[in-house]
Amino acid sequence: MTELEIMEQNMIAWQLIEMGWKPPEETDWDYCLALLEKEAEGGNDRAQLRYGDLFLIGDHVEKNSLKASQWYKKAADQGNMKAKKALRECRPLVVLDMMKDAMSLIESDNPETIAKGFAMMEYLAEKDAENALPTVTDIYIAIGAFKRAREFLNRMAEVSKKHAKAVSGLLEKVEAAAAEEKNGDDSEAENEQKQGGE
Repeated sequence: MTELEIMEQNMIAWQLIEMGWKPPEETDWDYCLALLEKEAEGGNDRAQLRYGDLFLIGDHVEKNSLKASQWYKKAADQGNMKAKKALRECRPLVVLDMMKDAMSLIESDNPETIAKGFAMMEYLAEKDAENALPTVTDIYIAIGAFKRAREFLNRMAEVSKKHAKAVSGLLEKVEAAAAEEKNGDDSEAENEQKQGGE
């Protein structure tokens, strides 16, 4: 195949990607993606939308919901309605991926890294009460950090009415888990006393 034929094929492939179709397998993907990236960086909102799609699903690029959302936002800022919808739908995935990153920091042995992980989770919860706030609460419950959970949730309740509504049920969940753990500790202490008295 001549260089001109490869360029023509890649132009067709880029147009197919831009319209949301999959180009033929024999396409030179590196060249095709370079064209799409150039168009996206040049401000073409349709190319930005398609480039975001590729990052969202990890098609011929490394899957990255944050990069996808950044490209969707660029296209949405230009008024692209499909990009606005994609950005809304992508948001929970971005939060989930960032929560995973925060959890990997928390699982570290380094106290500073752990603190960064908690700070990241709390930041996400503040920005996205619907998706991140319950997850952060569950993590605090799982590690038995009930005091910290209460302080955090009370702080979140002060942020806005939306947060206050989400917090009310979560505080009840924390109190129930704390009571359950206390009851478990009391039962264990009673068993130890009985065994010690025998």
